[in-house]
Amino acid sequence: MIQVLKSWWPASVFLPGGHSWHRTLVFATNDDLRVYARRGEPYDWASPIDFETTVEPRQFRTHVGIDITTLAGLVVVTPTGGCGCGNPLKTWRPDWASNVAAWPAPSSKM
Repeated sequence: MIQVLKSWWPASVFLPGGHSWHRTLVFATNDDLRVYARRGEPYDWASPIDFETTVEPRQFRTHVGIDITTLAGLVVVTPTGGCGCGNPLKTWRPDWASNVAAWPAPSSKM
């Protein structure tokens, strides 16, 4: 079952390879990081999160990038603030998005 660990709306994302999107809906899930640039499934971009190198995002300030290491590379999610009025993503959520879980603790390496 897919579980939401964190979500950001509206947010800008800077993806590996230099591509960026603005006014996106982003979910950190137990399976991967998912970016929606438009309403509906499937998502527009996804990659598994490396939980060993990504600390739990605790920043709630707007315009401050959040680094998330994925198997595809570093993704920077920047919550942009505002209401996202006029964007169809504002009121849409995937069916699975109501399943919420805590950020996994990194495994201890000795």
